[in-house]
Amino acid sequence: MKLYKVGLSENVEPLLNNSALYEYNMLKAILEPIDCSDHVCILNGIGDPTEVLNINKRKIFIATDGFCFTQNKEVIDNCDFIIHQSEKHLDFITKPQTYNYVPFLFINNKPKSYIQDSKVIFGGANRGRDDKINKYILNGTEYNPGVVAFLKMYDQKGNVLFDNRVNYEEFIKILRSYKYTICFSRKEYDEMQWTTARFFESISNYVLPFVDNTYCVYHEFNADIVTSYEELWNNILSMSEDERMEKLNGLRFIMNKYKNAFKDTIIDIIS
Repeated sequence: MKLYKVGLSENVEPLLNNSALYEYNMLKAILEPIDCSDHVCILNGIGDPTEVLNINKRKIFIATDGFCFTQNKEVIDNCDFIIHQSEKHLDFITKPQTYNYVPFLFINNKPKSYIQDSKVIFGGANRGRDDKINKYILNGTEYNPGVVAFLKMYDQKGNVLFDNRVNYEEFIKILRSYKYTICFSRKEYDEMQWTTARFFESISNYVLPFVDNTYCVYHEFNADIVTSYEELWNNILSMSEDERMEKLNGLRFIMNKYKNAFKDTIIDIIS
């Protein structure tokens, strides 16, 4: 089965500092062996949609980022089925829809890093979540004690103030060397009950995720919820390594349970 990504040919470079290109290659490896001549899959993206709009086959749209519902609206309207990362039915989608299970694909079988630092690592941007950045990551212009962050920061006009992110493969290597992370989303994600890959990505690399109280996870996960930087650190300081690993192993068990669910969902749709 063929996989397309909107605007991929013109936007490869910006994708290197997040999981988008990794995600595309991961999905492509799963879909290509599926023998199907009358369906294609289209992954959300930024750029010229002409290539995918001209496809004359039944189309499954894979939504892994909420921006696609505005950025890729014309493409979505041209597709026959939408799979996304909200567990609830999204009323603004008029096509058949279901959960896509893409975040579960981030599970890997690499062993835990031999040495992990008891700090909180975070990677992301401040768009739509300045309140969360200021709550957990920054104290004015300085990082909170015990926090390591790779940030892309915008001003209120959308101009980039600074960007200290590294390419995705390098970030994962760095991620693995820490014990904890904090996960939070933009308000619109919380309202849609949208699951993001960062939670799953952390579990895959033996980094225990704490989540802000509004952050959404798949319903079978029992996540460690915090409401402040102080509560985050109190929980870390009171947690033994055995307890941390017990939590991670439980989370990894659930991820492994659903690691084939994306492929199964696609096969169900085309059958």
